[in-house]
Amino acid sequence: MDKNLISHLPEDLNKNKAKLIESYVEKLESTFNIKINIHDVAGISSLAPSLEKVILSHQYHNNAFCNHIKKNDHCLKLCILNKEKLCHRCQKLASPFYNSCYMGVEEFVFPVMCDSKLIAVLCVGQFYSDLDLSKKSLADRAELYKLSFMETEKSFFSVARPIDFDMETLNCYISMLADNLCLTFKEALEKGNPNKSLDLLDLHKNNFIINNTVQFIKDNYSSSLSLDLLASNSYCNTTYLSHLFKEKMDCSITEYINNIRIQRAKELLDLTPKTITEIGLKVGFNDLGYFGRVFKHFIGLTPKEYRERNT
Repeated sequence: MDKNLISHLPEDLNKNKAKLIESYVEKLESTFNIKINIHDVAGISSLAPSLEKVILSHQYHNNAFCNHIKKNDHCLKLCILNKEKLCHRCQKLASPFYNSCYMGVEEFVFPVMCDSKLIAVLCVGQFYSDLDLSKKSLADRAELYKLSFMETEKSFFSVARPIDFDMETLNCYISMLADNLCLTFKEALEKGNPNKSLDLLDLHKNNFIINNTVQFIKDNYSSSLSLDLLASNSYCNTTYLSHLFKEKMDCSITEYINNIRIQRAKELLDLTPKTITEIGLKVGFNDLGYFGRVFKHFIGLTPKEYRERNT
């Protein structure tokens, strides 16, 4: 273990916080043979742009097993819902704990708190504690979610391993990383208004929720988008998201999703020979009649009329 790993952190952090945090994370990962994921709950990256590269490169579980699982649409949604539950538990406990996801991947979880509010979650993994139990659990889940068991098992054990290091030492280092993320975030908030950092945190988090939701809709408009899924992805409850979205965007979430889908449908009608049914399905409408009604609501013409007029 490198005893100088954190000895100069406070002094160096003032010179180049982003670079130091990035090198610190890389040092921890190589020293302990772990992966550190930084789930940005409050929009740290957007408030402190220098940290954006660091956080985005560690924002999700990028490994062979998780990438294999998330190729399944149902499992991807479960991963998002699982992350929301994890955030609720972090807010409630406000202290590190050991956790297992619905697919059996185990990891240490460290909440990053600022003024008693959760701003990020550090996940450190990936591990398994019982080999036989993990194999049985993987077989059950592979069957349940219609995954290839051989590929699922192979990718799991290429990623997960038993814990073979001193947890107290790791806890010290990860806690210091969490403290410095909190400090960086708080300093950026207080630059705007030193007397109302808590109010600014709420305001910034609301903006982050809206931006995160809008981007998720744009990236996944062709999939089934429920309010539960969108709220989980932005770490808030459905009622709060609906109210906040209406207030900030001056339209409902359903209206916004439909508008995105219809604009994409227009492009496909203009630029491709695909049938209207194919286009409706491609942009996320499973009901052709509903697709026609929504299209006419936004454009004033049915998809057929729109295509004939432009032709």
